[in-house]
Amino acid sequence: MVKNVALFIDYENVYWSLKNNYGLVSQPGYLIDLIKREAQKEGQVVLALAYADFDQPEFKG
Repeated sequence: MVKNVALFIDYENVYWSLKNNYGLVSQPGYLIDLIKREAQKEGQVVLALAYADFDQPEFKG
């Protein structure tokens, strides 16, 4: 039986952690796709929501 997986992504914290700790900056869609692909290893992703203030210039894209 396939497990259902739901993702609730705190995108702001993911973004700033990658930028501040590793100097990595990426487009929101790219990072969310990477996270979804990893989650698909656990089961079928039935819901994926990303939270951030997407009006900020850093998060547009």
